[in-house]
Amino acid sequence: MTTIAYKDGVISCDSRETEDTTIVDDDCDKRLVKKGVQFFCSGSSCDAENLASWYLGETFYTKEMDEIYSIVIDNSVVLTVGYGDKRGFYKNTERQANYFAIGSGAHHAITAMDMGCDSKEAVEMASKRDAMTGGKIKSYKVDALI
Repeated sequence: MTTIAYKDGVISCDSRETEDTTIVDDDCDKRLVKKGVQFFCSGSSCDAENLASWYLGETFYTKEMDEIYSIVIDNSVVLTVGYGDKRGFYKNTERQANYFAIGSGAHHAITAMDMGCDSKEAVEMASKRDAMTGGKIKSYKVDALI
């Protein structure tokens, strides 16, 4: 899957792409920008396009869509957006003062942030214990948080 962490106005994510338990790519871009909205997705890359289309009110294809989670930046507002069989599509505005993480290494990243790590350090720590997290770690500053 992946690890994407948010803390103090910075989103960090790994670049590992996997298919089941096989590493496919260690330089995958987890950031999708569509109509000025940034999506940092944990899940299948083809499902990321569907999730972004749903969020933007566009036509999308959902047959056999897997669970997917995303941290979204829309007009400097941080949201979590996702899809799951039980919940369907959902979006939540996050409290900007909180830190959180999504993906297979989320628990490791949250523990690292509990211990004082920033979002990049948290993803680095998650990559030491989560086999689905790895590759290059990229960080993005969220401008003008509300």
